[in-house]
Amino acid sequence: MRRGICVKCGSDRIYVLGAYTAEPDLRLSWRPTLKADSHFLVCHACGYVERYLNADRLHLLPGIGTPLSEAQRQAAGG
Repeated sequence: MRRGICVKCGSDRIYVLGAYTAEPDLRLSWRPTLKADSHFLVCHACGYVERYLNADRLHLLPGIGTPLSEAQRQAAGG
C-alpha cells in the first residue's frame, strides 16, 4: 500500500487519513494531544486498511513497547 497499490485488490486509488483524536491514538504519551501518532492508508476500491506509526513518533517505542523477540520468548515460557 505504501507504494500506491493495494495489496488486496491491486487498485491504485489509495487515500491517506491522519488519526487525529483528542487523546494519543496509540497511547505513546499520557498527555492529550491533537498530533496524530499514526496514519491510515485506505483503498477506495475495496476498503482494505493499513495503519502505520508516524516516523516522528518512532523514538517513543522503546519506552512503552516490548520487542517482538522478547514477547515471543516470554510467551514460550522463557
